[in-house]
Amino acid sequence: MIAQTASGLLEGSDIGPAQTDAAANSSQARTFQISSAPLVVKSGATLNTAPVFVLPAESAATIHPRMIGMNGELSTIAVPLKAGKTFTIYVGGEGIDQLAEFGISTSSPLIKVVPKTLTSEEFGADYPVISFQVTVDSTAEAGDYSIRLQSPSGELSYLPGVISIRKPDNH
Repeated sequence: MIAQTASGLLEGSDIGPAQTDAAANSSQARTFQISSAPLVVKSGATLNTAPVFVLPAESAATIHPRMIGMNGELSTIAVPLKAGKTFTIYVGGEGIDQLAEFGISTSSPLIKVVPKTLTSEEFGADYPVISFQVTVDSTAEAGDYSIRLQSPSGELSYLPGVISIRKPDNH
């Protein structure tokens, strides 16, 4: 499970009641992974237990992705990709230039980062921009997918739903 607001930062009260006074009084936190365990969802079943969320006690975030894009352009909307093709994706923001190729992945095993394609780009922006290629398997289902960024120090940042796989054209 991944938690993030549209503004990119979470207040403790945004994700649930604080379990400690320290968490209740903490400042904003960046996107973080709550669990990598499978989430079991059953049709017609209701779960009434309150989830417990723990905010990470780490130093301030250094990766601040702001923009995503393709075709040499940056934006704040999802990039529309098609199954069975390879695309160049651009990501811009503070700290993005500290990423290594092994620190970029997606939320689907059917969308893979192409090895040795990570490149620094010049966009004339006030923050660094990188590009990398992804290949979308021909069996990838239509839907929204996320990009996961991890710095060499282990810091994580997620770009939820920034890849949008479109249904194939039937022409």
